[in-house]
Amino acid sequence: MTNEVDMTCPRCNLLLLADEYEGEPVYRCETCWGYWLRREHLDSIIERRDFEFRRPERKRIVRDIEQSGDIDRGAEWKVVLCPQCSRPTTRRRYHDACPIKIDECIGHGIWLDTAEIAELQVFMEQLR
Repeated sequence: MTNEVDMTCPRCNLLLLADEYEGEPVYRCETCWGYWLRREHLDSIIERRDFEFRRPERKRIVRDIEQSGDIDRGAEWKVVLCPQCSRPTTRRRYHDACPIKIDECIGHGIWLDTAEIAELQVFMEQLR
């Protein structure tokens, strides 16, 4: 995946690096470990089962989700601006049954803060 346009991390303001996560193109920040990706790529990652989390890690994530209820990791941070159009993203749940909130620019993609991608994978797996 090549950087068509240089994009900066909405949290750290550093250059996002083109990468892959479970075979899907993403941009990631090496400092805060946030990810920028298109919704269809996130949906594909959620559906995949290529990567298996170890049992203790799954248990910890599920416990953390159950204890915190509505997970809004980005609530204490500034508004996330889309790395592509610089407009504010919308903070919403990834899925109606999922307590994890994401930052989404409908036209461009989704910002996931540190650990949110793993939390989404584990939580959505529990729903199946």
